[in-house]
Amino acid sequence: MFVKAIKCEECNTTVYSRAREDVRECECGRVMVYGGFLTHFKYDIKDKKTKFKTLKMNIKATPNDLYNDYENMEDKFGLIKQKKQETNSTYTF
Repeated sequence: MFVKAIKCEECNTTVYSRAREDVRECECGRVMVYGGFLTHFKYDIKDKKTKFKTLKMNIKATPNDLYNDYENMEDKFGLIKQKKQETNSTYTF
């Protein structure tokens, strides 16, 4: 399933919203996403100097998986931490 996401290049964390009510921040708190993973996706950057990328990612989850993860506060989805040298299968949109 594809989701829209934001990658904060300051802390190298990618975040996406799991449900319309879900608000997620990157590890350093400079990037925030909310409104769901596709149609209502929104983001906010706390500092105009923050480096970030908008992405479209393919994740192994269903919309129901994402909502249940949010509703049950399991936090298996929505935050991806990466080392600087790692790459993943993301697409810029």
